[in-house]
Amino acid sequence: MTAALSGTATVGRNVPLRPGQVVGDGEGGDWQVVAHIADGGFSSVYEVRPASGAAQRAHGPRHRALKCLWGTPAELTAIGGEAAKMAAVEGHENVLGLVSAFRFDGTDRPQAHYVGLVLELAQEDLRRFAARALPSERAWAAVFEQVAAGLDHIHSRRVVHGDIKPTNVLRIGGRFAIADFGVAAPLETTRSAGIGLARTIAFWPPESASQGVLCADGVRRPPVDGWRATQLGDVWALAVSMHRMLTGRHITPGTTPEQQYELVCLGKYSIDDRLGPGWRQLFADCLAHEPDDRVVSSAGSLRLRLAELALADDYLGVPWTDGRPRVVAVLDLGHPTAPAQATAGPAGPAGLAGSADPANPAGSADPAGSADPAGPADPAGGMPSWPAHGRPTPVPAASTPDAAHPAHSTTHLARLTPADPTARLAGL
Repeated sequence: MTAALSGTATVGRNVPLRPGQVVGDGEGGDWQVVAHIADGGFSSVYEVRPASGAAQRAHGPRHRALKCLWGTPAELTAIGGEAAKMAAVEGHENVLGLVSAFRFDGTDRPQAHYVGLVLELAQEDLRRFAARALPSERAWAAVFEQVAAGLDHIHSRRVVHGDIKPTNVLRIGGRFAIADFGVAAPLETTRSAGIGLARTIAFWPPESASQGVLCADGVRRPPVDGWRATQLGDVWALAVSMHRMLTGRHITPGTTPEQQYELVCLGKYSIDDRLGPGWRQLFADCLAHEPDDRVVSSAGSLRLRLAELALADDYLGVPWTDGRPRVVAVLDLGHPTAPAQATAGPAGPAGLAGSADPANPAGSADPAGSADPAGPADPAGGMPSWPAHGRPTPVPAASTPDAAHPAHSTTHLARLTPADPTARLAGL
């Protein structure tokens, strides 16, 4: 998507809605446009709020994101399937939530027809988060542990996402959620899924090279029946996304998505040696050229490896009596305020309080082939204490000045056990 900050573009390019305009199904699901957020290839995204008391009673008073797609009635029938796809994987904190869906007609374009998807409102995608927060390697492990947890949930519903990339992971307060299910498809008996003619080629695995035809212009044309994706390919795409966020570059030296994909298919890619040894080993286990050689081949196993990277070395030998650890990252989001303070109630961690984050609905931004602003950083932050009964308790993280922003604190980490999986980070 091409992002537009509020105030720089008041009307979307693809679906023109003006601030104050009300859209909806007329049955209590009406929404008032607050601001334009971003434009995609066939869509526009807006910040909206409930336009009536009935809408507030049905969906609550919070602002949401409205993703509007346009097309012919037949195309909209197919596009509307994205709502059904989201409904099929709902129910997980690391999967973007769908609030409602409806069709509506345009006023500026009387012949135009639209589908509206009302979604959770995110503050930013991973690329903007990386450029602004500059997370450490350990903090990135905690962030991507959340993403892997969401992908594991999606796969447990026998669904292939088919378009995992940094701009399709959004920050909503203190959690990170997978978004954009436009090409997602159910897993078939062939252990693959037909996702149509669209894909983000730079994040696709080498085993997909047998699909399509490579033309003289360097562009691989899709098969007649469309591309097919796999859950293993989703894991590969997440690993490539992690590499981009940690190092600021793709795993190949290619400068376009087409070049990057063809180099991947030829096995001409590498892992950045500036990374710490734990990350280098994880990428080696995720990105073997032959699928059978990949030690990490599922979202669940990737999640466990990321949890190990996020945990301080001092605690690697301590048993987790409650099962798998749930790692939560608390990061300074760029505000010159006091460091976040952690609290824990008698029954376990109760959450974390930090500085308020002003509304910054950024939406998905930037094409996959452009350079990433994020680079690697040294791990920093406080570690949790270990109480006598064996459960980790979050404690206030140590704070040191950031060289670029002396008034800002560095990254903080805290951990929650599965015994309290619903705990939330507050105040981010």
